[in-house]
Amino acid sequence: MVISLDTLILSELSADFLLLLAVDRLCAKNAPLPRLLAGAAIGAGYSAALVLGCSAAACWVFKLASALLMLLAAFGAGRGFFRAAAVFAASGAAFAGVTVAVSLACGKFGAKQMLLSFALSYALLGVALRYSAARGGPEKAVLRLGSRSVSLMALRDTGNSLRDAVTGAPVLIADEALLVKLLPPETRSILAETSGVSPPERLEALGKAGCTPLFRLLPYSSVGVSSGMLLCFRPDELRLGKRRVSPAIAALAPNKLSAKGEYSAIINGEA
Repeated sequence: MVISLDTLILSELSADFLLLLAVDRLCAKNAPLPRLLAGAAIGAGYSAALVLGCSAAACWVFKLASALLMLLAAFGAGRGFFRAAAVFAASGAAFAGVTVAVSLACGKFGAKQMLLSFALSYALLGVALRYSAARGGPEKAVLRLGSRSVSLMALRDTGNSLRDAVTGAPVLIADEALLVKLLPPETRSILAETSGVSPPERLEALGKAGCTPLFRLLPYSSVGVSSGMLLCFRPDELRLGKRRVSPAIAALAPNKLSAKGEYSAIINGEA
């Protein structure tokens, strides 16, 4: 079977994009679509170089460099890079295994078989993610406010009983850097300017800009904090896995929730 170069590049671009998307979901990276496409394009370019007979590309050093460049383009070199690299390698092995199995079962490998391999591999990764969440690990949460939405990994904290005193709604406390993606640019700008300031002072600054109808203060207590305040708002929708939690409150975390980046939000264990 002869495959044209443009077909090969398109196939590799699709495969690498799906791999990076899987890593993005499993590691809760929330990478922008253009960055994922840029990483996939690097992988497709490397495959094209191999097909065109570039001998240097076959060296393991260039193979490793290509994979690292893909990850850097998609996710950057920040915290959690090595975890993403490990998940990328495991996901690649899963895709390869399913592809071989589909090829042997069908006796050939074309576009339809490739799509089937992608679908099966992604389904298996999804099952693995749900199984991990069921065993007490973080699970995917999606918040929506108006036309904006953000996905993150939330940890059910059985020791967390925080609820809204007025509605009784569970409170999702999440990293501010993620929650602000739901907000209008002017609101984001005010929150950035008041970073490090107490929640009441931030609420006052938001009020002067006419943003207070969205925000309010939520009292809380924890170890070492007897009467703290969280800046919070009510999203239009919160989903934990496939389940809709309504009503719900989203609060800006006063500090980083997970040092290693396993999760970026915590929620009432009974939510």
